[in-house]
Order: sequence, then structure tokens, then C-alpha cells
Amino acid sequence: MRKGKELILDILGIFIILLLIAVVLITFFISNLQHTFFLDALPLILFCCGIILTIFAYVYSKRAYQIFIGICSMVLGIFIFLLFRKLIPYSFIEWWPVLGVISALTLFIAGDYKYKRIKAGYYVPALVLLVISCIFFLFSFKIIPFSFRKVIIVFGPLLIAFWSGFLFAYYFAQKKFKNLTIREDGPSQFEDDEISPEKK
Repeated sequence: MRKGKELILDILGIFIILLLIAVVLITFFISNLQHTFFLDALPLILFCCGIILTIFAYVYSKRAYQIFIGICSMVLGIFIFLLFRKLIPYSFIEWWPVLGVISALTLFIAGDYKYKRIKAGYYVPALVLLVISCIFFLFSFKIIPFSFRKVIIVFGPLLIAFWSGFLFAYYFAQKKFKNLTIREDGPSQFEDDEISPEKK
């Protein structure tokens, strides 16, 4: 029965991811056009699906990745709905790095939920994603008066070299420090809590 519930939640998670991609593409390409009731309802549907997935994942499966997808879709659903209703200034063309910011913050939450402590396997990727997204914000809002394309052409090779070095260093650090390794969510740690006193 537990496997069946987890399968249903996985299917719901896949549906939410596809819906999220569709909503983001719609928001990016027709952000300046007039929206219909159906288009305005899409972010709210995304938000409601995220609530359902988060609640059921927290109650039944205890999977961190499902909680990550649920919380991320909730926040993005509300944010995109506010953009659709023009309650947030600027368009999605300027706000697109918020996708990375929300994903990074949600990854922090998912890592804390799973381990109840700082775990580099979650926190390091989340921190890197957050920093990169904040840099993209500087370009999207034209705070940095340089062309993003020119910056990529000039500093792109250096960024690739730096990122490759970071990945190599992180890989070898995982071999030495087990705290850096992300293990799959196993139900055993939660099943132990469900054992009744009679069985103990």
C-alpha cells in the first residue's frame, strides 16, 4: 500500500514538473499579451498541485525530492500568478532568475527536512545556484551596464574552468568526507519510527 501511494505521488510530481515547464514557457513568451481566464488559472492549478504533493509527501512518503517539487511549485505558482495580474512590477523577462533563487531556497528546506542539520550535499549546490541566480539578476535588471553576451564571451571559458575544477574537487571530497554524499531517501529511517511498542 505504501509503494502504491509513493507511485501516485511520483506521477503527481512528474505532472507538476511538466505543468511548471508549460507555465514558465507561457509566462516567458506571452507575458505582455492579454491573458484569458484559463491562462490566469494555470499558476493557481500549479499552486494547488504543489500543496497536495507537499502535504501527502510529508504525511506518507517522507521523500525530500517530492517535498522540494511541491514547495517549489507552490511558490512559483503564486509568484507567476502575481506577475500575470500585474501585481509585481516588471515582466518575467526581468524576473526569470527568480526560478533559480526559489529552487535554491527550496533545496535548503528539503535538505534541512531530510537531515535536520547542515548537509553539504544539499547546501553546496543550493548556495552555488543562489549565487549564480543573483548574478543573473544583476544583468536582467540592467544593474550591471554590460551586455550579458559579451560577459559570457570574455569570462565564459574562465567560468567553465572554475566550475570544472569545483566539480572535480567536490567529487574527490566526497570520497574523503561521507557528509558530502547525498544518499537516496530510504524508508527505513521512517519505518523504524512507525514500529509499535508491542513489536519492540
